[in-house]
Amino acid sequence: VECLGDEVRGLDADQRVWASLACHSVARAGERLEFPEMTALVERLQRCENPMHCPHGRPTIVRLEPDRIARLFKRA
Repeated sequence: VECLGDEVRGLDADQRVWASLACHSVARAGERLEFPEMTALVERLQRCENPMHCPHGRPTIVRLEPDRIARLFKRA
């Protein structure tokens, strides 16, 4: 729990443990998910109290403008 850092200072000990468990049991970057797993992940995220941020305060969703996506794919 000590490794969680400043992001969870406002949480009590129980909440810090749950935050750590939540972050360590999620899909990781680059991990391949099947479509049903993706759907379930989004559905669970939508049921969260704060779906825009993980328990540590990091964003779970980012907005990409169409022109930014075009630049990423060298279409602009």
